[in-house]
Amino acid sequence: TALGRDERVLLQMLDEDEAAFEQQFAAAANEETDPEIHALLERQYEDAHRRHLGLRAWQAQLSA
Repeated sequence: TALGRDERVLLQMLDEDEAAFEQQFAAAANEETDPEIHALLERQYEDAHRRHLGLRAWQAQLSA
């Protein structure tokens, strides 16, 4: 356990946070912005998406 909690619980909490970040960045990237801002938001979305996928893979490994 980590901090007295089950790792699965912590990963689930992180998964929910990462899903929210990913959705927020996806929505922001769809807004009309200057090209530089749009590129920044796209990168932020891609990073959030990559972290979320990595977290899901980690959860799958823990469940296996």
